[in-house]
Amino acid sequence: MVSRALVYGNLFEEFYGNARRGEYEYGIQSDFNKITTQIVDLRYSSTVKKLEFPQGVDDELSQTEATELKAKIERLNKNLDDLNVRIYLFTSCFEKKQRTSLNCQ
Repeated sequence: MVSRALVYGNLFEEFYGNARRGEYEYGIQSDFNKITTQIVDLRYSSTVKKLEFPQGVDDELSQTEATELKAKIERLNKNLDDLNVRIYLFTSCFEKKQRTSLNCQ
């Protein structure tokens, strides 16, 4: 997968300029890495383990744990939404009619 990312970066630079390559390598790829880390951290957090593998009948989340979990999920969803918008804007620049002097540099 890393080799593909390198090839894509080179091709974006060759066909669309250095700014497109930078957006891909330092923007989109960076966002993917951050979101992946958030998902992994959430998946293996003690709160999620408590939900997945309860130790007792009364082993429910505390109010604090539930609030923190909800906040982490909301942050993750916001980051995913932001990345979706970023990818949409990035790909819209591939069509010449979408390019203007204000975007797709």
